[in-house]
Amino acid sequence: ASAMSMRWPHAIAAWRGRLCVADAGNSRVMVWDEWPDANGAPADYFLGQADARAADHNQAFYQPSARSLNMPYGIAALGKHLIAADSANSRLLGWRIDDLATGAAACALFGQHDFRQKGDNRWQAACADSVCWPFGVQAMGGMVVIADSGNNRVSLWRSAL
Repeated sequence: ASAMSMRWPHAIAAWRGRLCVADAGNSRVMVWDEWPDANGAPADYFLGQADARAADHNQAFYQPSARSLNMPYGIAALGKHLIAADSANSRLLGWRIDDLATGAAACALFGQHDFRQKGDNRWQAACADSVCWPFGVQAMGGMVVIADSGNNRVSLWRSAL
């Protein structure tokens, strides 16, 4: 991994003048402060990893954290927040624009009870506030739509952000 490379880019989002790419294979979201004007432009920030060269799931730990990702397949912009579908951890994370930095901790969580938990439907039967391998997320106004692929459903939520 590098500041310019991607492995399995799955989603893009325009967010407050920034370009964001869900780089699933490197378990990170790449963020450019401004839209690049040439191919190969290095990203400015990396959410989910401590630096541009890191690529391990959950930063090489079994348990996730507010700073780690495991195969993010979807991202969406919602006002001053960026939301990522952290697919392999079966959760969604959110970051505030004011907290943007490489390795920044997420401030919002959906699908798990705390940032250290993972598991499809929290290792239980599916329920309204659990997800199993969320692949896509879109946001508009105050609504968030989640493509909850492991549960064969699409969920609509009013955002608390």
